[in-house]
Amino acid sequence: MTAREAAVRALVAFSQGNTWSDLFLNSLLTKEGITGRDAALASRICYGVLQNGTACQWYAEMFLDGTFDRLQPVVREILKSAVYQMVFMDKIPARAAVSEAVELTKNICNKGAASLVNAVLRKLSASLDKLPPLPDDDLTIKYSHSKEFIDYFIRKIGREKTLKLLEADNSIPELTVRVNSLKPPIEIPNSTPHPWLEGYVNLEGIGNVSETEWYKNGYLTVQDAAAALPVIAAEPEPGIRLLDACAAPGGKTFLAAQLMQNKGYILACDIHQHKLKHIIEGSQRLGIDIVEVKAMDASTFDENLHEAFDTVLADVPCSGLGVIRKKPEIRYKSFESISSIPKKQFNILDNLASYVKPGGLLIYSTCTLMEEENEGVTDRFLSKHSEFTREAFTLPGPIGNVDSGHITIWPTDFGTDGF
Repeated sequence: MTAREAAVRALVAFSQGNTWSDLFLNSLLTKEGITGRDAALASRICYGVLQNGTACQWYAEMFLDGTFDRLQPVVREILKSAVYQMVFMDKIPARAAVSEAVELTKNICNKGAASLVNAVLRKLSASLDKLPPLPDDDLTIKYSHSKEFIDYFIRKIGREKTLKLLEADNSIPELTVRVNSLKPPIEIPNSTPHPWLEGYVNLEGIGNVSETEWYKNGYLTVQDAAAALPVIAAEPEPGIRLLDACAAPGGKTFLAAQLMQNKGYILACDIHQHKLKHIIEGSQRLGIDIVEVKAMDASTFDENLHEAFDTVLADVPCSGLGVIRKKPEIRYKSFESISSIPKKQFNILDNLASYVKPGGLLIYSTCTLMEEENEGVTDRFLSKHSEFTREAFTLPGPIGNVDSGHITIWPTDFGTDGF
């Protein structure tokens, strides 16, 4: 299987609602033994098409007789992936993109579909130097976001900031990893220190990081800098008891254990039993032995956990609108599908408050930018729980002191995910 076919199959799986593209693609790359530059190419094409799907379709339809929707799903994704390579990537010759797309269509579909793909892409190739720019007056095409999404943020933060957010969503994120402080220091090839977060490095050109020897041997964990900040704000000390209530796949649990120097106790929970294996496997890989896992609904009271923890992390399920760079398909969610999330978030936070020891710490975090899921939830919580107050904290690098006790990190602020 080629890198291009792997990308197309992941795109088809997502379009049919069967999976998240990154989970499917990483599993497929591992199964097919696709590594290094080929794995990086597959990822670039897959995520690039998801980031620019509407724009790719817009260009393809210029040279297509009929409507795009009438095509087979796999043909649609082959066309969009080829358009992405020809229009948005600068290191792939157009003839190579056309040839590979036609051959892939022959192998997966039939000669008739291959003829259609060939005709569309050859017309596009002949017109590359005179293609119109993406329309400034239609942001849904230019940035491949829904009108609902765009209108929401224009109302909240204005048009100028929204345009910067859309550009950030369509940028190619750096691969940031935390170096395991519980192991002896090593030199990781193709890495550069993170500009402001100690213990983190950015990697380039390594493909599927989970297939590298440094990952397999427990020297690093993939984690965006912003995702680390809730744990850093908590300042977990060696010997404390900490609950990570919505822990899977375990990134914050692992960071907390390292900051605690693998001393103390962490209970890492998730409502999904099958996800706990990722925390168990990750702890073993990283040499962490203070973590216990448990399947738990964080919104349902457990008497055994009452006032049992010095620190409780509530990294609650959310709409994910801050991590669209990493999970570009989130941009296609309808706002109706996420309207009930704040109620669930409040119920989780309301219940977890009872697990904090008197004088202890409760950290609430999301990876969304929606005020309804952030201040909307915490304001409601504080109006009910007078025993809790917002506390000032300090974050690394350019962020510094957060005297208000709460902060939203935008993707446009420091080149991280939104949190």
